[in-house]
Amino acid sequence: MIANPLTTSGSEEAKQLIDQLIATPEFEQSAGEKTKTLVEKRVQQMIASCSNLDSSNILKKRRSNFFELLKKYPRINRVQLTAVDEQRSTITQEKTITRQQFEQQILTSDVLEPEEIDNVDIEIVSPVLKKSNYKWVGVYNGKARSFTMLSKEFKNWFSLEK
Repeated sequence: MIANPLTTSGSEEAKQLIDQLIATPEFEQSAGEKTKTLVEKRVQQMIASCSNLDSSNILKKRRSNFFELLKKYPRINRVQLTAVDEQRSTITQEKTITRQQFEQQILTSDVLEPEEIDNVDIEIVSPVLKKSNYKWVGVYNGKARSFTMLSKEFKNWFSLEK
C-alpha cells in the first residue's frame, strides 16, 4: 500500500519508486535493450493505472475514514506502511505516518470533486424533466449511477421528445 497525503499524487509516488528501481546498478547491467523497452512500456502502463487511483473518490473517502478512526485511539502514535508482492516480500521502503500527519489524510469536507466523463454512453433510467435539484439516474458500466446533466442541448431535446 502506498500512502500519501491527499494532496500528493499516487502516480508521482509510483513514478519515484519505479525510477529508483531502474536506477539500480543490477538493472542497468542485466537488462538488454529489448528488456529496457518492455520495462519502459510497462512503466507507462503502471503510471496510467496509478493516475486512475488518484482520481478515485472511493479511495479518498476510505483513506480519510481510516485515519479519522485512528485519531480516536490516543495510544496509536504512528502507522507504518509498505508495499509487498504476492510472496509477501517487501518491494518498497516502509513509510511512517505519524499521529501529527493523520490530519493531512482526512478530508475536510464530505463533498468530493465530481467525476467528469465526456463522450460516454449512459442508459438513462430516470430523467429529471422539471427544474429541480434532483439528479438523473442512469446505468454506466453495469451499475446505476446518479449524475447531473449539464448539457442544455440534451435537456431541451429530451423535453421536446415527451
